[in-house]
Amino acid sequence: NISLTFCDRNRMACIEQALAGWNSMGKINATPALLNEKFGCSVAIDGDWMAVGASDTTVGHARSTGAVHLFKNVDNKWTYKQTLFHPTPLALQTFGNAVSMRGGMLAVGSWGSSGFAGRVFVHTLGADDVWTLTATLEAADPQPNKAALFGWSVSIDMPTGAPPVIAVGRPNDSTQSSGAIYMFEFDGTAWTQAAKLLAPSGGTRDQLGLNVSVCNGTVCGGIPLRRRVAI
Repeated sequence: NISLTFCDRNRMACIEQALAGWNSMGKINATPALLNEKFGCSVAIDGDWMAVGASDTTVGHARSTGAVHLFKNVDNKWTYKQTLFHPTPLALQTFGNAVSMRGGMLAVGSWGSSGFAGRVFVHTLGADDVWTLTATLEAADPQPNKAALFGWSVSIDMPTGAPPVIAVGRPNDSTQSSGAIYMFEFDGTAWTQAAKLLAPSGGTRDQLGLNVSVCNGTVCGGIPLRRRVAI
């Protein structure tokens, strides 16, 4: 059980935590810490690695280009290792707005890429503990006149006995913004779009793909407007 008690005394907030079996390992900060970069807007953890998105990081003079900071648990301490950026930094790309990692692969959403069409960048962990960009994912059916926001959400899974998969949300899919989830599979060499999933009886501004999760052959996507989950 975890209980949190919040109080406000003389404009100071205090938090009383009762933790059963959970121990704090401290606070992780960006390296370097920058103003208004939204460090922590997305997080993912797998094994000894943690990825932290900072979607509003400025690169050069381009604001909200974004970044992803990578930390490794070394001797029970999270140690900064590397920062990833968009391969061609421009303003408002929001690289790192969503992150997911599993089995030495890291998927990074960037819904602002390509004029807000959106992209997902896949990085692979090398033997030297360096993460390298190995693939760029895009929707096979672009919407040239609309901000589709592909990459708003991402989820990666490595099911037993099946190819690795990445689920990508595109909440502004279609002229009605009903949304969609794109499924990509890895054949050992390349990622290929395997399916495009739509919500049953999708409606205007449903925005399926605002959030997504995939595990062992099952994909879940939220439809907040209708307070539903599509599976």
